[in-house]
Amino acid sequence: MIKKLVASLAALAMIFGLAACAGSGKTEVKVGWIPSVNFIAWISAVQALEESENIDIELVEFSSSSAALVALQQGAVDMTTTGYNVFADGLAQSDMPLSYISGISTSGAFFIARDDAEIEDWSDLEGKVLGGSRGSAEYLHMNNSMAANGVVLGEDAEYLNFQNGTDVMLALRNGDIDATVSYEPLISETIAAGGVDVVPALQEDLYSASFEVSSGLLASDSFVAENPEAVDEILSVYTGKVDELQQDPQPAVDIYLSYAAGDRDVISAAADRVTLTYELPTDEMLAIGTALTESGQHSEDIGPKLATHLDYSHLEAATGKSASELGASE
Repeated sequence: MIKKLVASLAALAMIFGLAACAGSGKTEVKVGWIPSVNFIAWISAVQALEESENIDIELVEFSSSSAALVALQQGAVDMTTTGYNVFADGLAQSDMPLSYISGISTSGAFFIARDDAEIEDWSDLEGKVLGGSRGSAEYLHMNNSMAANGVVLGEDAEYLNFQNGTDVMLALRNGDIDATVSYEPLISETIAAGGVDVVPALQEDLYSASFEVSSGLLASDSFVAENPEAVDEILSVYTGKVDELQQDPQPAVDIYLSYAAGDRDVISAAADRVTLTYELPTDEMLAIGTALTESGQHSEDIGPKLATHLDYSHLEAATGKSASELGASE
């Protein structure tokens, strides 16, 4: 049975103490996730793996990629969904024995504005108030795309910083800011409340000066090396779910809602906007490094180092595709 735990840094010690299922003959795997519609294929795979004859899977819930990364570093989980930019920030401080073994989602950010702000093009952002959470992927997309289109955030447009995405979207709904870049299900929740929508012209160029990939499945190198059969089975089930849900994500809505709170209509709308993937494109890792450097967040380009933390071997086995077909490049 999947044990769902809500993890915080204060609770990690408890997680460490959980014992393996003695005598079951199964490989115990602790996997993490962050409640986000971007991860509907992952949570669907975790549910399916409950029936595995070889794996005893335990699900640990995190509030952010940063918390998930800390848990993975400390051995509280064996693999978890994690934003690429968050791992890149960590690598800028020190190397880690962790690798992405699969992609999860891409193109997960959206440029959204209040209807009464009358924003239709980049030039309309001049003199407006934008909000975000500095250091997040959404902030990078907003800052870099605006600069590439001749509008400097903090100069041509006012910028207000918030602690998290929820606070940003509340400010948008209250009229404290005119526009922002955010993610699902916050986008669909805010659109459903009325008075805001995605701006097509801005959305089209949103990734032009940053990167499209959002998150991947990050795993402990030692766990992968010691449990190759378990990793193969997990990725086989997961990639199958991605292929299935790319055609129609709606069957995963009820599964998602069995693990996370949300309005069904909102989650359904969010699922239709999500772009699922298991590919690991090397060029996108390099683009992350470039974006972090150009934004001033990093002093050195971390992209090449990030690209060395992509492990295609088990993904190749699960999909029957070559590393180059999965995004690897020289």
